[in-house]
Amino acid sequence: MGIVGFIRIIERADKKKEIVMKDNYLEFDSSLLEKFDKYYFDYFLDEYNISKRECDKVKRYVKIAENEDRFKAATKWVQDTIKNNRNKIKGKLENKSYEEEFDRIFDARREIKKPKQLDELKELVEDFKAVMNKKEVFERLTLNKVRSVLSSGYFGQVSFLQRNRARDSVEEQREVMKKDYVQRVLDDVRLDETLQTADNVEELQAFIEEEMDKLQQKVKDGVLSKNKLSKYPYRRLLKKLNKKFIKKGKTLEEIKSYLSDEVLSCSIWEQYRSNSQFTRKNDVSCDFTEGVFIPLAVSNKKSRNFMWNGNTAFPICNLVKLILLCTPAGATEMENDYDGFVNLDTSIEDLYRHNQNLRRNKREEENPFESLIYDIVSEAKQKSKWLLQNILFIEINAEYDSKSCKLNYFNIPKSVATYFKNYAEQDLSKIGDKRFKRNVVNLILSDKTIKNEIYNFEKGAKDTVVVNNLNSLIDAKLRDEVNKETSFAHDPLVATVAKYKLNQIKKECEEVKEKGKTIWWIFNEGQKLGKSIAKNKIQGLAYRLLNATNAKNKKQFMDSLLRVYMGVGKEVPTVLLNVMHEEDMEFETVAHSFVSGFISKDDEQEDKNIVKEEN
Repeated sequence: MGIVGFIRIIERADKKKEIVMKDNYLEFDSSLLEKFDKYYFDYFLDEYNISKRECDKVKRYVKIAENEDRFKAATKWVQDTIKNNRNKIKGKLENKSYEEEFDRIFDARREIKKPKQLDELKELVEDFKAVMNKKEVFERLTLNKVRSVLSSGYFGQVSFLQRNRARDSVEEQREVMKKDYVQRVLDDVRLDETLQTADNVEELQAFIEEEMDKLQQKVKDGVLSKNKLSKYPYRRLLKKLNKKFIKKGKTLEEIKSYLSDEVLSCSIWEQYRSNSQFTRKNDVSCDFTEGVFIPLAVSNKKSRNFMWNGNTAFPICNLVKLILLCTPAGATEMENDYDGFVNLDTSIEDLYRHNQNLRRNKREEENPFESLIYDIVSEAKQKSKWLLQNILFIEINAEYDSKSCKLNYFNIPKSVATYFKNYAEQDLSKIGDKRFKRNVVNLILSDKTIKNEIYNFEKGAKDTVVVNNLNSLIDAKLRDEVNKETSFAHDPLVATVAKYKLNQIKKECEEVKEKGKTIWWIFNEGQKLGKSIAKNKIQGLAYRLLNATNAKNKKQFMDSLLRVYMGVGKEVPTVLLNVMHEEDMEFETVAHSFVSGFISKDDEQEDKNIVKEEN
């Protein structure tokens, strides 16, 4: 997530050409980080642009107000929007003229009461939009949102996210972020470059003296306090190298050996050095804790009994800290306050591309995971199957205040990857109900023991039902269809075909498509029987068949079916008689296919289209 977020931030700053994407790492010059604090804040201020959101909102309200019957409600919504934003900036801006302008607009809106004053309302809304787009107002409102997102879900109250910095300007918070994250990486780069290029200890000594002078100058300029300077890990490292090695006549090779063998390396990227040894006792800024990444980190110091030999150290390097700071930019906002990410065992370029597709699909499609899978399937066949088997979907919902993190993740097993590659698009694209389709795809992708779906009934006594497998979902959909006066149970039938094909793939059956046609034949048999009996009896009989199916009671299902066939003087099809032994297909598949046809009303044209599609 962090690497994808870093690339997105750099791309938004129009600097992506300065990054070279290798198979498993990024390559760029350290000078790119000189203004990274600006790129970082610009990205999030643009991503969570509150002014744009609120201006779009009042624009919609004005459109609604053009309807005289809804004028009163729309003007009330406009007033509430003005009031909410006025309260958010009250007392937080040095320029009081913006508060006065909000007050004027708010008071003027209260005088608008009749539809004939629509032009006055439009004028006031334009004034509201103008003040909302003022730089100071935009930054204050949006910065509050950005701080909330970063603090509550990712980093807690660290660095520029501390509560006492909430009133600071964007420039002030940028400066804090640069000192705590960016500058530390640049310090490490300068030291490493000097160690690589220095020919003798004297050159290293001159570098250390120059660096110490720079730090002292920052204290004189008021950029850094004496207290913070004394705690600064980089300064403590330089001081130790000078005191313990250079002044004692150690060679350059001995210094390098110390740094590589005795100084702790990063627990995540081992090729980089951690400065955790040079921090004070209670300073955990160089350890992997909640302040670095809430969703996965823990309070190491308080979890000694969970650690091997009580060792709570989990050192990380400054570069990892900076990349983790970019994780919110790498995530995609999903439903129910979750952030999603797609991890692939592939190149960084492919990883970035697929996460860009996920974000695009989330904005345009009902089910972004499904759309992403189709994007992968559209690639070369063998490559797409391998990618699907090595993909990991992650959803995170972390809350700093409640100290909790919900982490959902799943990968795609071989059978599901095969189904999506060969059959999913031709099957699932036929489902008309988008919500039902989303439920079907989610249950196919997820382990039924950890994933629940909510099915919303369109009509009937129940409003919703929780399902955790495809059979339960199809049963719920069929019951919903039974309640409709005119119904053609196409969607539950397609879901039954999808479930059957998936189960056949799991059994390594070679004739998946041919056997799938049997389901459509059973559907047609059910529809023929439904046409042979009175319409007022279909609902009761359908419920009886579904109850028997849900209870896995084959005997009751067959007894009910035999009575119906005997009542109309027809012979029971052979495939239905085999349901007791489940020789050709499982009981639920036969039952759901039959009931789908049984409750489908007389729609010959749609019936012909289904048969034609399968043939």
